Amino acid sequence: MASVFFNNADTDDDNDGLSDSDNDGLSDSDEQSLGIDPLKADTDGDGFNDKVDIFPKDSNEHEDYDQDGTGNNADLDDDNDGVSDEDETSDGTNPLDPDSDGDGTNDGQDASPKDSTEDSDTDGDGIGIGIGDNADTFPEDGNENTDTDGDKVGDNSDNCPAVFNPDQADPEPLLMNTTLIF
Repeated sequence: MASVFFNNADTDDDNDGLSDSDNDGLSDSDEQSLGIDPLKADTDGDGFNDKVDIFPKDSNEHEDYDQDGTGNNADLDDDNDGVSDEDETSDGTNPLDPDSDGDGTNDGQDASPKDSTEDSDTDGDGIGIGIGDNADTFPEDGNENTDTDGDKVGDNSDNCPAVFNPDQADPEPLLMNTTLIF
């Protein structure tokens, strides 16, 4: 079995032509220009190697998902979709994905951020939070969303929501002249 010896005086143990005293993957000259310690692989001691640590001088931060310059620990909206990480966590959407349902609309503008088939609530009736315009029979009318009898009159306005009567004539007079046979 061959023995491998490292020459501590040789700051280029991997022979790539760059001096890297702490073997963190960054050259000593790069670390010096960044103002980090070329003798410590993890300058800020946060457990993340300087090469992968976006904030190598801040022990409270190591990544910035949305690349806005604020680390994820301090950033209240890591994916920059307009919905706070706290709200996304409680709503069941992904705080690291600006479009949790993958429908092409950012969660902050999506009326149904967990339903990829819905993204709008045109009439603002709240049908769109989990149920969007596709499920709203009256997407332009904030007072209506369902038409049980299919007469094109919304159930909230329909005098008999279970009876087809598009002219809204009272169906009871029709029954008065009807003889029921048992």
